[in-house]
Amino acid sequence: MNIQMKGKKGFTLIELMVVVIILGILAAIAFPSYKRAIERMRIVEVIALMGTERSAQDRNVLQKNHYTKYWHQLDVAPNQVTVPGKDNDYFNEDRTEFYTRGGYLKKSYYPSFKVYFDQLEDGRWFIVAERIGWGGYDYKFVRDFEDTATICVPNLEDADSTLLCTDFMGVETPEELKPDPRTVH
Repeated sequence: MNIQMKGKKGFTLIELMVVVIILGILAAIAFPSYKRAIERMRIVEVIALMGTERSAQDRNVLQKNHYTKYWHQLDVAPNQVTVPGKDNDYFNEDRTEFYTRGGYLKKSYYPSFKVYFDQLEDGRWFIVAERIGWGGYDYKFVRDFEDTATICVPNLEDADSTLLCTDFMGVETPEELKPDPRTVH
């Protein structure tokens, strides 16, 4: 018994190919925007952390009359650095390095920031957040303890990082970006 279908059911191969092509074009346009949005969220998080820890340094000066390079000596420190260890936050003789969002896990760096305090020979203090891990970005944030401005310092050879920093700093060209304040006297 042969039953014939009166109406067309399903899609033709050409219709499916057109849909796949359209979805591919939309994904190619949307992915870079999504990637930048995720990176901006990481930036907001690390800028807030830098401000909190800068305030903790001010309180440390009032209590002990000096700044410190060790996160665990501050009254407000992330739980991971109360007892620093190599697998969560690397402690060495020079400083404690705090890794946001997991940092170093399972023998690789996740997209995050390595945040530490830095003192120059001239006595100036800075808090630095270096972008680490996979994800295609290479930049750092530097904040002078004597200034409220946070400076974005990209690797100028990396176009994505340079674009991100120019956007963050509100300038039009990479030439307008301020240099790393640790190199300026």
